[in-house]
Amino acid sequence: CHIMPKEGVERLFEHLGGELSSVERLCIYGPFNDNGHFTSDSNRRFHQSLQSRNSDMGIRDWQWIAELANQQGFELKKMHALPANNQLLELKR
Repeated sequence: CHIMPKEGVERLFEHLGGELSSVERLCIYGPFNDNGHFTSDSNRRFHQSLQSRNSDMGIRDWQWIAELANQQGFELKKMHALPANNQLLELKR
């Protein structure tokens, strides 16, 4: 979700309510912000690098992703901490 423009992320979740409505489990991997705050200096630098390539890219708040998922019937079940300041969001319908 950090490589896609925000509109692309929104469309992904719209598809989960349409053509992909049979999907019951969704896992999203990557770096995430927490309420607008970077969780590490390396994530801040990575975000700046993404933005320098394309201003539509960037690290997103995990809360925004969870809300988009919730609108399609998903619930955030668990956040798994992974190496290099990444996380895996585990969502289930």
